[in-house]
Amino acid sequence: MNDNNKKIAFVSGGSKGIGLAIVLKMLDENYQIITCGRNIDAWNRAVAENPRLNEVDFIKTDLCGNGQLNKLFAKIKKKYGRLDAAVNNAAVQILAKGQFTDISEDILRKNLDCDLWMPTMCIKKELELMLPAGGSIVNISSISGVIPTPGAAMYSAAKYGLEGLTKTLALELIDKNIRLNTVAPGAIMTPRWEKRVQEQDREETFASVAAAIPIKRFGIPEEVANGVLWLLSDEASYVIGHTLIIDGGISLRGNV
Repeated sequence: MNDNNKKIAFVSGGSKGIGLAIVLKMLDENYQIITCGRNIDAWNRAVAENPRLNEVDFIKTDLCGNGQLNKLFAKIKKKYGRLDAAVNNAAVQILAKGQFTDISEDILRKNLDCDLWMPTMCIKKELELMLPAGGSIVNISSISGVIPTPGAAMYSAAKYGLEGLTKTLALELIDKNIRLNTVAPGAIMTPRWEKRVQEQDREETFASVAAAIPIKRFGIPEEVANGVLWLLSDEASYVIGHTLIIDGGISLRGNV
């Protein structure tokens, strides 16, 4: 049952990695949280490890699946009637890897749909649930939306697009008591990176990361979550359309 004294927040992709860290941090701040994910087993594992997640309303959803995004937000509207905060974190594996000229049009389009169109539609639905009262939205971008990323051109294009969308909407909605910002993570030790480390030589992988990142290590999801929580909070009430880069300094060196 919804506690009217709690702020109601939606976090997409909250079953693992950065999304899960955000959900756990938001529980500490007494939010009523709705989250979603494609894999119910991943969520059940997370709940087994963190029983506090039983307080979270998890809705199995593939946000890139046909019609599922609209059904998810219809459920949120029916049950809660509003949102006070939202974090658009859900992401899929980068599909369009390699040289742009070698990648099929279908894969390019799918990458663009999941990394730009899907969060765009989430934002649109979230705004419907925030207006006219107001709220705060944080979009999880990437340093690939801040600096060029050869070998992942469409992913980079999508993240640059999300950055531009966030900044433009921040200005459009500034007089409606809605703040939009982004967080741009660098190399964070999420399940995606953990899989790459397992598939490659561990020492070699960590050595290459240390060589590329000034701080000489991977980030952890909790470090990203800390930034997200700050941007959502009243402590960041004067922060509008900002990109908070959390990357250990890698973007200071230019192209990744």
